[in-house]
Amino acid sequence: MNPWFTILGTLVGGLIGIATTLLIERGRFQRELTKLDREARRQLYAAYLAADAAAHEAMRGHSFTRGEGDEATALASPSAALVKEAFRQSQLYPARWNMTVLAPPRVVRNSETTFHILRDLRDVLTKGNPIESDAYREAHRAHENALRELRNAMREDLGSAPLAYDATTRHVIMDPSAASTGR
Repeated sequence: MNPWFTILGTLVGGLIGIATTLLIERGRFQRELTKLDREARRQLYAAYLAADAAAHEAMRGHSFTRGEGDEATALASPSAALVKEAFRQSQLYPARWNMTVLAPPRVVRNSETTFHILRDLRDVLTKGNPIESDAYREAHRAHENALRELRNAMREDLGSAPLAYDATTRHVIMDPSAASTGR
């Protein structure tokens, strides 16, 4: 047998081994990148939802009680300024801009809708509407609905199934079969 065939066979075998190793490592690297990307988006989504909740709760804490006066008085009152400041200080703006960088378009659209609805809710509160008012309840319901859509878009992006909600209580249905049986 020709010694060149032995050398050529060894070289081809070595090249096949190197190529296989590179392909396996590339796949492992891609899986790791995907995992890191998903974790970054999960943290981003948690930060956005936390900032939204912090803004909403802080604004509610500074909102008016019934009978504090008319809209003109309300807009100039300390409560209106505190509501606006609570919105500004909530870290919602940085979270919003981070969403536009890292999140897919559907999540960005839903987060923008949620942000604008929360800002509308802020305006309802700064105009002197107490949390017991119909104007606040309507704005709050719109915000809850937008948040529900946003959370489901986030869950879908992260590979989780969307959540079902009870239409009456607006709570998450943990057992979808219980909703249909009335349990």
